[in-house]
Amino acid sequence: MADMITVSEIREHLVDLLASEDDKEKALSLFEDWLVQASWNMHQKSVLEAQQFVAEIELVLAENESDHEMLWKRLIEVLRAHPFSVSDKEAQVVRSGSSTTFKNHPGWPALIVGNSLAKAS
Repeated sequence: MADMITVSEIREHLVDLLASEDDKEKALSLFEDWLVQASWNMHQKSVLEAQQFVAEIELVLAENESDHEMLWKRLIEVLRAHPFSVSDKEAQVVRSGSSTTFKNHPGWPALIVGNSLAKAS
């Protein structure tokens, strides 16, 4: 079982769930199975933000078990409350020559300011 999960992984799987157009019950079941497995013992290595994100999702799943319309609405709210973030433990920055590439974080607008990373506006 995994013991490290990142905010970006959680977001990716949650977005996939919310975007599912086919059997939402099956998609929800697969998401819950993934979440349980991926978050097992996550407190040992995952960043606090990821732990809080998973806790919020689990609460929404428990509170809205029988009301799927409300469940989807609340999951969207949780997703919006956890925008993309870059943490030292999640981002891999690869510098070569004059360019900088961000691994595992496609499509993130970011700027390099001195030696630090800043979110582009």
